[in-house]
Amino acid sequence: MGTDALLVARKGISVTAIDLTEEGINLAKKRFDLYKCSADLRVADAELLPFDDATFDCVYSFGVLHILPIHKKLLMKFIAF
Repeated sequence: MGTDALLVARKGISVTAIDLTEEGINLAKKRFDLYKCSADLRVADAELLPFDDATFDCVYSFGVLHILPIHKKLLMKFIAF
């Protein structure tokens, strides 16, 4: 619902955030409007990201990796990072 993204945006950092559901994005948009912050909020699948490589300086994910049906070895690579 955009809680972490809003914290970053309120510091003046450009934010792009995704959610798998339209409902999640709509809730985040309402929250951003309430705090008069802007961000690129869009529906997208974390396994099929609609961004070119090297688009972002930093990527943050919370509560996502543990539910993705990816290979355990790949998951351990992310955790070790």
